[in-house]
Amino acid sequence: MEKSILFYLLLAVPLATSFLAFGIKPRRVVEAVHFAGISIEAFLSLQMVQYVIREERLFALGDMLYADSLVAILLLIIGVVGFLNGFYSIGHMRYDISRGEIVSGKIKLPEKGKDFSPVRLRKYPL
Repeated sequence: MEKSILFYLLLAVPLATSFLAFGIKPRRVVEAVHFAGISIEAFLSLQMVQYVIREERLFALGDMLYADSLVAILLLIIGVVGFLNGFYSIGHMRYDISRGEIVSGKIKLPEKGKDFSPVRLRKYPL
């Protein structure tokens, strides 16, 4: 795989995943597309980190896109945390749907004059 293509794939995969998920109706298929997207994104970010560690720097679009060791550290953190966040969100959304918080693709909004939060937060004096 050409190394500079990783830059483009890292940008294209979330876009393609969101367009695919937006056009699909069955919830389980959307979850599968979402999981595939976050898995591919995590794999690509780890691949980019591996290339940067081996060869020092990566460039694309001339010198407009640039990856060095600092970018590799950020990609590693963002890739791993993004994957874990996306993986957790699947179960969280299932829970919200089962409780009726999200109904047929729409978020249940509170009545006029009420909080957005289902749990009232305590107000502490400063």
